[in-house]
Amino acid sequence: MPKIEINLGFVLSAKRYNDKSFILNIFSPEHGRYTGLYRAKNAPQPATFVQGRWQARLSEQLGTFYLEQLNAFSISFLDDKKRLAALLSACYLIEKTIPERQPYPELYSALQKFLTTLTQDDFLKQYVFFEMSLLTTLGFGLDLKVCANNGCTQNLIYVSPKSGRAVCQTCGKPYQDKLLKLPTFLQFPEKSATLDEIAQALILTGFFLKQHTGIDLPLVREQLMR
Repeated sequence: MPKIEINLGFVLSAKRYNDKSFILNIFSPEHGRYTGLYRAKNAPQPATFVQGRWQARLSEQLGTFYLEQLNAFSISFLDDKKRLAALLSACYLIEKTIPERQPYPELYSALQKFLTTLTQDDFLKQYVFFEMSLLTTLGFGLDLKVCANNGCTQNLIYVSPKSGRAVCQTCGKPYQDKLLKLPTFLQFPEKSATLDEIAQALILTGFFLKQHTGIDLPLVREQLMR
């Protein structure tokens, strides 16, 4: 009987299956994203940390979760729409973009890093870096260090929508209407980010997420740009 131990997992979503159970999506560093049946009157909220096990008679079956809830992370932000939106958006993107049953420890670390910043003023900047990490995990990381045209490292203010590479001001000016804007903080993470720069960064990462995965971005993500 196949069984996996979940030392630490993160609930991505919970959808009601019937009166007594839910279908959970859980993300863990050792096992990646797993789907299973969870029998309970109430489902854990998205962004709840859990531990326990997944078990099935055959490995290809849906399986059942036997879990202990450790920390309902989202409860702390129920009255903060923007922080909650960032949290739910991260859950949605992982669920919709990464394949099941493949470990992604670096993405899990990026998610944890983002979660630790939710109480900080720059949480939106950290959310953008989470999306950048997701793109890298999916094999579509952006190259923002040198200009795609002449190899220079100065005045990089655009990104090519075709290659995902940075473009300097001189090379990009004739085509600026066709290029994406590159906020400074994506090159220099120590710099602060304005709300306009956050919006530009989310347009940038959102463009490549949609282009390379074909998913619809979550509606709650739009709240992060306001």
